[in-house]
Amino acid sequence: MNEKKYSITKKVVNYLFIFLGALLTAVGVEIFFSSHNLIAGGIIGTAVMISYIMEIPIGAIIVLLNFPFVIFGYRHKGKKFLLPTILAAASMIFWLSVFRSVQMEQQYILQSTIFGGIFLGMGLGLILRFGALVDGFKCRRKYYEMNGINSFGTIYIAVNLLIVSLSGLVFGWEQAIYSLIAYFIVFKSIDVTFDLLKRDSVVAGSEQNVR
Repeated sequence: MNEKKYSITKKVVNYLFIFLGALLTAVGVEIFFSSHNLIAGGIIGTAVMISYIMEIPIGAIIVLLNFPFVIFGYRHKGKKFLLPTILAAASMIFWLSVFRSVQMEQQYILQSTIFGGIFLGMGLGLILRFGALVDGFKCRRKYYEMNGINSFGTIYIAVNLLIVSLSGLVFGWEQAIYSLIAYFIVFKSIDVTFDLLKRDSVVAGSEQNVR
């Protein structure tokens, strides 16, 4: 009975951290980045550009672009990966729509770059650490690094840098330069957030969900 209670408590706590990660991700994207048309690579950054060009809801694009990564995770990890990922994506899309309707404009682009990068990186790091995935391009690098596959990590870094570079054609080269800075902030924030949550934490058993 105690083991069952512990398992349920661990799952609830994990989901709460995933929801928090989704909230932080949405804050980074909509509160800080959107004010200055900044991106930080990844599926979310690609979705922002496509949404801007084609006027398609960003949530639909994120779901579509993440679909291959979700299938990959489901085939390898099953329901223990699928359910947290669906909850993470749904809550992130919800918060993105909420913050988009609020339209809180940020005046300073450097401030938005720094704080947006920190919030986005922390959010993605929490989501990944507790067993889910909402940005396959950005977080797969960490997944491969965890499993000792460095070559694929390099490829994902290159793809993200290409996405950031393409943003210059869409939003302008000043935004692309700040987006590049934002990318490295997000990159580091994911690592710091993920690595600060040690294996011996009461909720760290979820690491097995992403390995």
